[in-house]
Amino acid sequence: MSSPTQDNFSASDDNMPPSPEKLHASPHTMQKRSSKNVVLIPQPSDDEDDPLNWPIRKKIIIFACICLAGFAGQMSPNSNQLTFVLQIPTYGKTQADLLNTVAASLAGWMAGPFLFTPFAGLVGRSSVILWSLVGTFACQIWAANMTDPDDFIPFTISRLICGLFGVIPAIMGTGYIMDMFFLHQRGKAFAIFEVLIIFAVVGGGTLGGFIAESKPWEYVFWWTLGPVGGAIILVFLFVEDTTFSRDLSVPRRAPMPKSWLSNRVATFFPGSATQPIGRFAEFKRRAIVPLQITIAPITLSVGTFLAFFTMTAWIGILGAQAYGYFFNDTIPLWVARRRGGVWHP
Repeated sequence: MSSPTQDNFSASDDNMPPSPEKLHASPHTMQKRSSKNVVLIPQPSDDEDDPLNWPIRKKIIIFACICLAGFAGQMSPNSNQLTFVLQIPTYGKTQADLLNTVAASLAGWMAGPFLFTPFAGLVGRSSVILWSLVGTFACQIWAANMTDPDDFIPFTISRLICGLFGVIPAIMGTGYIMDMFFLHQRGKAFAIFEVLIIFAVVGGGTLGGFIAESKPWEYVFWWTLGPVGGAIILVFLFVEDTTFSRDLSVPRRAPMPKSWLSNRVATFFPGSATQPIGRFAEFKRRAIVPLQITIAPITLSVGTFLAFFTMTAWIGILGAQAYGYFFNDTIPLWVARRRGGVWHP
């Protein structure tokens, strides 16, 4: 029986899926190329389970679900970024106290990737993304119900945990782009994904501000349940695990079930079937590597360089302020003296 890739070489366009990844062998280089004669990087295997060999329609559906998950998760922690002052009468706290609830969300954003991304080595990215969305959904309900004067501390905790969970789809979504798309397709995919993530950071609080103009402050959390809930449903229905090694020396996982329901159970409950043997070692590696990168000399050097690079802006600002203090009035007065007391013609 011929392999899926070999079939792509010989099949006619009428029998091919509507995909730009139509492959054929180059007689000169023996490298697989697209229908537009672009050398495919990375080179796909002949295995039908290789995400690079999936039909483009399937790739786009999964990518769209991950984009929605990243957008919904990223916008949820900062839902009250522009409306926290409206909560002052509810809790009887100062503006600085309520601002700390926004800071708690940002702290969660920073810590979440260090805490939860290693679990992708145990149960796979798809499972981690789904359950992080469920955690985000629960935290938004939690925050919206904290409307009593004594609920300030639980509300702040809900924002911290929401930040921990909400950032995960945006962090892990890039892995699907790397797994499913060839090098010449990744630029556009990354651009779409990153624009949505940036819009989520800015748009979550902005949309909440519009809602708070006509609704109580808790509605800035209630409305996010729609996008987050939709992302949960779509991720569960359509997102498949993209773990696949083209290195024959690396252990591979067992084939995933072909039945839709069995595949969903294997992917998400808890998802350990998606990972090959040695997943605890992979968990350890994913937990340690980010910390090693953080304290690596090159990271510290680049951070120091950026700090000094940013310092030039501060020097410019201080210089501009000093110039304004000493010369903003001096120059008009000098002109006025030259004109007999009138400086404006």
